[in-house]
Amino acid sequence: MADNLKLLILAVFAVVHVLADPYNCAGTQTINPPANINNSWNYPDTYNSSQNTAPQYAANQNCSWIINVPKGMFAYFTLKVDTNNEPVLTLIDSVSYTTVITSASPFFLLDPLFRVDLQATKIGSLGMTVTWYKVNPAFPNTVQVHSNGSPLMIFAPDFDNGTVIQSDTRVNLLALPPTMIAPDVSPFMRNTQIYDGPNIDSTHLGNLYQVLTYGKSLVSTGKYLTIYSLFPGFGTIENSVIVQDYFDVKDFKSYKAINCISLLTQCQFSLDARQGTAAAIRYYPTPMFIKDVSMPQTNVLSVYTSFVTPAHKLVDYT
Repeated sequence: MADNLKLLILAVFAVVHVLADPYNCAGTQTINPPANINNSWNYPDTYNSSQNTAPQYAANQNCSWIINVPKGMFAYFTLKVDTNNEPVLTLIDSVSYTTVITSASPFFLLDPLFRVDLQATKIGSLGMTVTWYKVNPAFPNTVQVHSNGSPLMIFAPDFDNGTVIQSDTRVNLLALPPTMIAPDVSPFMRNTQIYDGPNIDSTHLGNLYQVLTYGKSLVSTGKYLTIYSLFPGFGTIENSVIVQDYFDVKDFKSYKAINCISLLTQCQFSLDARQGTAAAIRYYPTPMFIKDVSMPQTNVLSVYTSFVTPAHKLVDYT
């Protein structure tokens, strides 16, 4: 009996040791959606997203996964990852935007494909899940912005059915972060897509999170821009955009939104006018007071309401 128990204990330790061995993933794998898209793809096969930790990969990995996304579908990609302080995991999406991934984060990805690359010299951990969904039809509302007209603020719930912005010349868009700041839910702005035209069949430009992290405005090539969220209901994170006709901002070398997302912040922002006129906009119903200005004596800071014309100037600071 004692000998049998000893053998059983040894067998258990052997199984645990095998399961804990880091995996190797060398090579390139192409992943297609399953026939039943209710089934997710997991890597490695033993991983699922309900696990608290991801499986370990061995050192010296050079692996790529090409995940195909058919037209009319999108992929929801989640992962758990610890790269051991190496910037070794990257994702390239369908508009060739590259993200270096260092922590768990959600991605909403469109056709035709996206690519994940792992090039690691150290041991780390990585578990990935992809679930494919059909893109729901959009039933957008259309809003208009005009040259020499006031900007317009649009809030996230309006993106669930889609919003088409129509301009006189081109559409200028600035992204604002969620008002919910703990925990950080801004990566869920990847759910909201931007299209360069009057509908979601127009050229896909990327998502709102990319515009936010870029820190600059996005400008349409024509008179229309369409904003649409793939999953409805994420408007609860309370992000928004400021849109206006490009004619009103075309002379600015730099243009950004002033992000006042908390009563605890002082709405600090900086402008770089070394290459020409730089501007920032705050769109909010409560008054804004400038408490402190630091700039060279050769500069002039002008404050306007609604849009930039002499008739709308409030004050100059020198």
